[in-house]
Amino acid sequence: MARKFSGLRRMFKLYGAAPAEELKTAEEIVEVESPRRQCQIKARDVAVAVTSRVPCRVRVCAPNGECSEEMKPGASSENETVYEPKLCGCGHGHWTFHILHEHDDTVLASPQLYLSGWGSILVTINADLSISMERRDFLESPIAVSCGY
Repeated sequence: MARKFSGLRRMFKLYGAAPAEELKTAEEIVEVESPRRQCQIKARDVAVAVTSRVPCRVRVCAPNGECSEEMKPGASSENETVYEPKLCGCGHGHWTFHILHEHDDTVLASPQLYLSGWGSILVTINADLSISMERRDFLESPIAVSCGY
């Protein structure tokens, strides 16, 4: 009795197996790139208030590349200046604080602060040009790792 192989051909088509004549060479195989995940933590969801114990100017740069205008922070929390990024983009990562001389454009220091969350923080520039952070209404987020930063 002769067997029919039409069912076998259908199986190759259904399950993606290719008969010998349809095999591709290594040059013809194109790898599919995995889709990029979008970060759930947006830079515009973070507000950075800056005070300083030394006379200086400050420029804050977010991880998405957006930088603030030059700010002249005061010594007390009543005279703080606030930076809220406007652009969309990744907001977790290293925020850079460029500390400039009060009278010219000399960069005195550029300390960085790693943030991964939403809310507002207070950053104080100390006399030795280091920075210290005080959390106000800031929520740390474990999902920041998912964007691939």
